[in-house]
Amino acid sequence: SVSGVVVYGVEVPGTDGRAGMAAVTLKEGAELDGAALAESLHRSLPGYAVPLFVRVVEELEYTSTFKSRKVDLREQGYTDIGSDELFVLASRSEGFAPIFEGYVDGVARGDLPKP
Repeated sequence: SVSGVVVYGVEVPGTDGRAGMAAVTLKEGAELDGAALAESLHRSLPGYAVPLFVRVVEELEYTSTFKSRKVDLREQGYTDIGSDELFVLASRSEGFAPIFEGYVDGVARGDLPKP
């Protein structure tokens, strides 16, 4: 269901370094299957490389040399996303779910995502 993806790091208050975030476009008429996406990512990436945030965007912008415009996405982070849908890695088994109250604080405390 995912047709395009750009991955970048975003700052999460109370944590060291950056958390992974992906901006994705979906095939026409498709919806994000958060469980299937998480399963696929966990199968092909080490756990630390699986992004915590997934933002569904209408389109991904590229430069004239076909490099993604990550800087804008990185600056917007997970808070300045307009009407885009935002999913978070709730747990390995549940996968990605719509962002919920307290998620970012849970990441900062080390409670989320759940194993």
